[in-house]
Amino acid sequence: MKVLLDTNIIIHRENTKVSNYGIGLLFYWLDKLNYEKCIHPYSEQELRKFKDNNMQSLYNAKLPAYTTLQTIAKQSDDFRSKLPEEKSQNDKIDNQLLYEVYCNRVDILITEDKNLRKRSKQFSLRPRVLSINDFISKCTAENPNLISYKMLAVKKIFWKC
Repeated sequence: MKVLLDTNIIIHRENTKVSNYGIGLLFYWLDKLNYEKCIHPYSEQELRKFKDNNMQSLYNAKLPAYTTLQTIAKQSDDFRSKLPEEKSQNDKIDNQLLYEVYCNRVDILITEDKNLRKRSKQFSLRPRVLSINDFISKCTAENPNLISYKMLAVKKIFWKC
């Protein structure tokens, strides 16, 4: 299964500061279920805009761990007609990520962008466009046998009077 990760997810994961504590659990489930972690070329371009040399060195070391989509799907007229006007470069990127799900190039898109998740409803893609918490909840519900519950061992003993 291919999972497309929005730029904000990559930033949460590869940032030098912890900005979202669910990110570790997200990647636990992605690895446990053997999902392919994909990034879009537009996301990589966004990451490369950061001027900090330390962050660029970090990205140089860590981005090869993801599968970069090799092509960008051309949006259909039908899809574009249902979109609101793109007001920024970010809107253009978000719409393209959504289109990658729409045309089934990836199975799931994980994003923390509320507007992108809201926009996915227009195309009946909401079950496939998930937040970190949505994805974790879905995985735990569908795979209860893969959860390690931490509890004390209980031993039954009989008392003698």
